[in-house]
Amino acid sequence: MENYINKFKDYGFEKRFNSIIEFSPIRFQKLLHMGQDALLMATLGLIIGRHLNNLFPKLDKNKKKSTIIFESLLHLFSMLIVIFYLIKIVNFIPFLFSFGNYSLTHRSKDGENSILMASTVAIALVFNATQTNLKEKILFLSQTL
Repeated sequence: MENYINKFKDYGFEKRFNSIIEFSPIRFQKLLHMGQDALLMATLGLIIGRHLNNLFPKLDKNKKKSTIIFESLLHLFSMLIVIFYLIKIVNFIPFLFSFGNYSLTHRSKDGENSILMASTVAIALVFNATQTNLKEKILFLSQTL
């Protein structure tokens, strides 16, 4: 039991908790950066997502299931390629609201992870709305396989 208590003390609970509730200019800028990247990702995703969806045929229930599966996989792979390059484009655009000594994004793992997470949520929501052809095929396949 003593060993467990020592590990808990070494964990630095108070320091970690204070880090959660801390609000500093760096944290504010990180939140702004997350917002900027999410907005850019959502905007680009809306524009490209609509066109991507139109590249692939709508669900035709008369086609063989193997053809529908192939179309769905091709559509999904195309989405992954688009997302890969959208992330590169968004990361290429500098943070527009930087002030003070803010240089942590896209350089530290924590900055990259939290900003990428915001962009991922944005593109997931946008692609969920725009990729209707893929959603119809997946729904059809899930009900018939």
